[in-house]
Amino acid sequence: MTSSSRILLVSNEPAAPPALESALKGLDCQLVKAAPEEEVLRGIFSMEFAVILLDAESAFAESLKVARLVRGHPHSLDTPVIFLTASDLNGLLLEEAYSLEAVDHIARPLSAAVLRAKLKLFIGLQRKCAALAQIRKDRIDAALQMKDSRLRLILDNTHNYALVVTNLDGAIVEWDGAAQAITGWHADEALGQNISLIFTPEDQAIKRPQTERTCARQTGRATDRRWHQRKDGSRFFADGVMVCLQDGQEQVVQYAKIFRDVTQSKLDELERERLLKDAQLAHERLADVFRQAPAFMCVLSGPDHVFEMANERYLQLIGNRDAIGRPVREVLPEVADQGYFELLDGVYRSGESYIGTDLRLVLQDPDGSSDERFVDFVYMALRESNGDVSGILVHGVDQTERKRAEQAFRASQQRYRTVIESIDEGFCILEMLFDSNGDPVDYLFLETNAVFAKQTGLHNAAGKRARELVPDLDKHWFQIYGKVATTGESIRFTEHSAAMGRWFSVYATRIGAESSREVALVFSDITEQKKAEEDLRRLAAELSEANRLKSEFLATLAHELRNPLAPLHTGLEVLGRSVDKPEMIHRLRGMMDRQVTHMVHLVNDLLDVARITSGKVEIRKKSVDLKELVKTAVETSAPAIERGKHHLDVILPEEPLMLDADPVRIAQVLGNLLTNAAKYTPNDGHIEVFARREGTDAVISVSDTGIGIPPEALGKVFVMFNQVGAGMSRSQGGLGIGLSLVHKLVDLHGGSVKATSPGTGKGSTFIVRLPLSLSVQDKPGEKRDQNVAGDPVARMLRILIADDNTDAAASLAALLEMHGHAVELAYDGYAAMKKAQDFLPELAFLDIGMPGLNGYEVARLLRKTDSLQGAILVALTGWGDQKDRERSKQAGFAYHITKPINANELQRVLSETIRALV
Repeated sequence: MTSSSRILLVSNEPAAPPALESALKGLDCQLVKAAPEEEVLRGIFSMEFAVILLDAESAFAESLKVARLVRGHPHSLDTPVIFLTASDLNGLLLEEAYSLEAVDHIARPLSAAVLRAKLKLFIGLQRKCAALAQIRKDRIDAALQMKDSRLRLILDNTHNYALVVTNLDGAIVEWDGAAQAITGWHADEALGQNISLIFTPEDQAIKRPQTERTCARQTGRATDRRWHQRKDGSRFFADGVMVCLQDGQEQVVQYAKIFRDVTQSKLDELERERLLKDAQLAHERLADVFRQAPAFMCVLSGPDHVFEMANERYLQLIGNRDAIGRPVREVLPEVADQGYFELLDGVYRSGESYIGTDLRLVLQDPDGSSDERFVDFVYMALRESNGDVSGILVHGVDQTERKRAEQAFRASQQRYRTVIESIDEGFCILEMLFDSNGDPVDYLFLETNAVFAKQTGLHNAAGKRARELVPDLDKHWFQIYGKVATTGESIRFTEHSAAMGRWFSVYATRIGAESSREVALVFSDITEQKKAEEDLRRLAAELSEANRLKSEFLATLAHELRNPLAPLHTGLEVLGRSVDKPEMIHRLRGMMDRQVTHMVHLVNDLLDVARITSGKVEIRKKSVDLKELVKTAVETSAPAIERGKHHLDVILPEEPLMLDADPVRIAQVLGNLLTNAAKYTPNDGHIEVFARREGTDAVISVSDTGIGIPPEALGKVFVMFNQVGAGMSRSQGGLGIGLSLVHKLVDLHGGSVKATSPGTGKGSTFIVRLPLSLSVQDKPGEKRDQNVAGDPVARMLRILIADDNTDAAASLAALLEMHGHAVELAYDGYAAMKKAQDFLPELAFLDIGMPGLNGYEVARLLRKTDSLQGAILVALTGWGDQKDRERSKQAGFAYHITKPINANELQRVLSETIRALV
């Protein structure tokens, strides 16, 4: 608003009326004078006026025309209009003037006071309205500013909605709210670019961004619910709207697009549509299955059991009666006394299903005859959503033909069984089972006779698989019978079963058509016959070997006895001639004493062997520390060690190793081993004695760098009178019974001894294992201090057992848990991997033949998992060939053990695992 208001005078007169000039004085207003021409007036009407004066004294009609122009222009639509008229103006003209919304007329002569009063009124009104408009504008601007600030605050702090404002061409001018979070475009990157950057290539191709702006301009808003594209190329589903932004003249100047990311909702919607479609398809399939099911089916509704649905098989069963919509008692009145209606009533009342098999059902044929049927069926209650029973589903199979065939078959079978059970040979029928490659892997016993169990030792075999009854059954049985089944060629053969420990004479033939996989066997157990033959061969071999050993022993004994007798005989002759030579006598006495001692040692060894063999040796046990026995043995064998100039290392633990043993005999065992090492080690050799504790055993190893033992002789070193041929040339005497004595004495103490050697010339090691005294063994359920030196077994292990044989897995787990270990079980390969990743076992027993992933596959995956690479893996399997062991080794197994695992093997695995982890 300016400091002075404008007043428009429209008149043909060149000067304003004097009264008007007088009235305007002091009103702080500006008079604008204009001719009544339309071209002049249209330019003037763009200005704001407090009042418009129309001089209508001479041409009132022309003034009316001007008034119409005034009211037709938007800036003067509401401007007050006063007509200045002649005194004798027609009333009809005034009425027309007021119809054009004139606010007053003043007749001439004009009164300056009247004009001043009216002009002052309208000038004041304009100024008040302008002040009110300014106040309103200020308030609106402030409200808009606050609203805009709030909107900005909301957009800046919400992660749901984005606000994008563009100019009329689609260039982005504002990028607010969650726009960056949703699209991945930063404001600095988006500003200035076209909004099409968030539209998919498909929408860009059809000019969707332009269409959206056009729709917003035409309708006021454009709903936007479709897929859009992020900066990284991924897509999101947006739910939003585009609206037009106008200026003060209601002209569209910008577009605002507000949207949010509803991708998950869209995906859920698509999933619901898919599930609904699947459910509809499943319903249609179910209805189709119901109609075409080979079993008879119907649905009965309500307590009266009204037929609601029935498939073709059911209608055939009851004789194609008009059943739908009628109660079962009305449709099948002949069944009233057979108990079926009462069963239906009971199921409807209780809601519990009823299963019937081989039930007799008598129906009435149309000709009045009775039709006896045998059926298997189920009555199952159908429930509403609230749990109330609303009907019954009847599902069953007509077993009439099967029943009649069974009756005929039983008569034939009885004759067949009479013949089979009367023969003396074992008889069975097998169904061969093949893997996906067509290789025979197992067979199922379909039928056996009474002699079968007697011949095989397998009871109740019918219906069971061979591997179920004999897990480690030899492969060749499957190959032989598989070939009979596939080729149809019969075979008669004699074969041994290592897993069953029996010999069999078998005749096998395929029965049935060419595609049949059934094989009939007639066989006899000839184990005793084979044993008798084997015993004869073994006895002959043993007699031959005994005769050879006897001859070698006698030759050795003669040699060993001649060795000391010759110097004794010579010494006696020298003594007779050296009575006056004390030094010679002294030297001869020492020599003769050593030879007599050697002979006594030979005789004592013979006597010890004789007593042990006859069971007359007496073991006097007492509590003794093994370390003391080692020291005694070292002292006893010291002369032999010193003669060979050997270097001896004795490694003993700090803790006591208490035994319940005969100290003399155990010292004798260790002394024999040390003396043996000294005898068969070249001069300046190295001998080591190492005693330690392993679990509940004390272990003593005697190692040397001597002549070693050939691999083929390792199994014979403890045989009586046996001496390794490769060492005979280095023998310093002996009958070959020292190691036999060691073996027998250790065995009498409940221990064990074994020999190892890398080969000839590479030394040997003898390992003696003796049980510790019970007073120092761990009590059940207790754990000893893991930091005790020499006690690596006293440690709890995390152990995983994976085996699809649940009983085998559970029994092994129970045994391990009794020893204080933490055990987890899995029954297939995938479960084993999941348990391993969660449990992180230190030791894992894996069955090779597991379903899902086999043991080899699980082992390879474990070896590729960083957190499980240190786990020690044990293969448990029925396959023990060398190629199986090589395969398990390549898969990452540390041990390959054939089932069932025995206690000694298990203890060895646990002990060695703990030693590896300590």
